[in-house]
Amino acid sequence: PSYQEKVVEQNDGSSLQLIGSPDGRESSLLIHQDVFLSIGRVPAGAQLDYAVAKERGIWIQVVHGEVNIEGKLLNPGDGLSAEHVTSLNITALADSEFLLFDLA
Repeated sequence: PSYQEKVVEQNDGSSLQLIGSPDGRESSLLIHQDVFLSIGRVPAGAQLDYAVAKERGIWIQVVHGEVNIEGKLLNPGDGLSAEHVTSLNITALADSEFLLFDLA
């Protein structure tokens, strides 16, 4: 087993920030699984579109705030699973933070 720690800097709110991956790309932490873990810190009113690769599944976990994902309203503690989709539209209804897991 291994252990890593990293301070995740605040991004500009217009994109997701990769924090974990199987190959450490973009200075992310190395995860020994086929998963890409990103953090979204999005101001109220901002919108993100996330392209989903073929054969991938998505799990989104809301940490704080309120987001609308493809018509589903999510609050802190809520999660959303998506499979067999090509993209997800994420709109922050309040200043929000969430984790996005892109899974094989």
